[in-house]
Amino acid sequence: MTELSICVLVLLFVVSLYWGFHHQRRKTEILSIITSFNRGQETIYNLTELSKYILKKFLAYMGGSRGALFIYHRQRGEIRLAGSIGLESTEQFPPLLVGRDALTWVLGKRKGILTMRDLNDSEFEAAFPSLRERLKKESLETLIPIKERNLLFGFIALGGEKQRKISSDILNPLLSLAEHGLESFVLYESSITDETTGLYNKRFFLQSLQTELRRSDRYHQPCTLLAFDLDDFKQVNDQFGHPQGDRVLKELGALIHECIRDGIDIPARTGGEEFHVILPATDSERAMKVAERLRNTVSNHHFAGLNRQVTLSLGLAGYPAHADEEGRLVLLADQSLYLAKSKGKNLVCVAGELETADAKMPAPHSQEQIKLINPETLLFRSDYFLVRLKEEIKRSIRYQFPCSLVVFAVETSPTGSSFEAIRKFSPILREHLRTGIDTPAALDRECIAVIMPETEKDKAVIMAERMQRFVEDFTLSAGISGFPADALTDEALITCAKKALAEAQKQGPNHLVLFESERFPVP
Repeated sequence: MTELSICVLVLLFVVSLYWGFHHQRRKTEILSIITSFNRGQETIYNLTELSKYILKKFLAYMGGSRGALFIYHRQRGEIRLAGSIGLESTEQFPPLLVGRDALTWVLGKRKGILTMRDLNDSEFEAAFPSLRERLKKESLETLIPIKERNLLFGFIALGGEKQRKISSDILNPLLSLAEHGLESFVLYESSITDETTGLYNKRFFLQSLQTELRRSDRYHQPCTLLAFDLDDFKQVNDQFGHPQGDRVLKELGALIHECIRDGIDIPARTGGEEFHVILPATDSERAMKVAERLRNTVSNHHFAGLNRQVTLSLGLAGYPAHADEEGRLVLLADQSLYLAKSKGKNLVCVAGELETADAKMPAPHSQEQIKLINPETLLFRSDYFLVRLKEEIKRSIRYQFPCSLVVFAVETSPTGSSFEAIRKFSPILREHLRTGIDTPAALDRECIAVIMPETEKDKAVIMAERMQRFVEDFTLSAGISGFPADALTDEALITCAKKALAEAQKQGPNHLVLFESERFPVP
């Protein structure tokens, strides 16, 4: 073997060692990134916080000073801003409708990172009208689609100085982690909403009806249920086709939202062309005005692609005026709807008219249950808790009621399991809460949060102190925040309660701290 051959072999051996070492170091680095991302994500249970966390990670690896994360809502056909960092104004990004070919455009792009030049085509403008212009105004030059096979979850938009390239072996794991983190929020929304109309589905409607009737019992307030459907909708499908029928249903969903109180009333699609709306704290007289407004809005609306009028028949029943239990209320609302149909359609009938009606009425619906309870803790799921908190904040704003949030940390001995303590604490907590009013949920395996509507902080303190007295095998620390005294949004309310909880834990076991803006930085 010649000296040249030996030198070549030695060189190949050295290069092999170098690349082996480089590959192992790169593999370790990527594993560290994944581990760090997952560890930070475990304690996040809010979509806005998760969005900001994802943006911070991408800005850390790609550089830049600002970013925005958008969620694609397939049911609504729109993209919404979920979280941002460093933007001058988020008003640039209201919910934006997307075109029919949006998914085709995204999936057709092979590049993982898109620049403004990639977005400068008529196809992108048709798929995402005005989005490029809005990104440009906020100097967001880079757009990264978050997708999984044939599904689009959203976009990450980044901008600012000192942006740098990122290799695919780091970008792809980061995108996968972001997709998995967002998936639970997207899938939960899908699980409680109807894909075509964007309204709640029947299972969520029935669960909400139970909750609202219990609230009515406790506060001696009326509650009214509207039942309605589209008149002669089969003719629309037969004449114009089912795709056109779906477009009518989608437009109807938007019209329903325009006619009711956002965050207060609960609209649901409960059948093919059948709908219900729960109207809390509303008597039959006021509900009649809502029903007439909805009927007139639909009958006067020109539905795209149709050359005929679309009308609704509606029925309403009040609790407890017409019915004193859930099944009876649903039955009477449906029978009132049937009566409106029999009288000529495009009408509203009240359950009180049924006493003089001879028409044969439909049988009651079977009652379904939705699995919103965590079977391990017998408390509400954390994702349902977040939906409920948003609704209670909107209700508090509308009726100028207070709302309190209590966050408990269940603390055990060094060898004990906090989650086991939560399971033991759960039945004690539920026994002392207002059934159908308060909403308890395990946020993670160490903390429990309780929404207490129409409750000042001093009243929430009484409940928290009572809980501390009842536990024996473990201790409880508690942090309490109140709306609107401490925070004006659901996210800020959670942040305030958690800051108070952290202070309580510093003081020792079984301590309770009320959030006070003088003691804590305002979030």
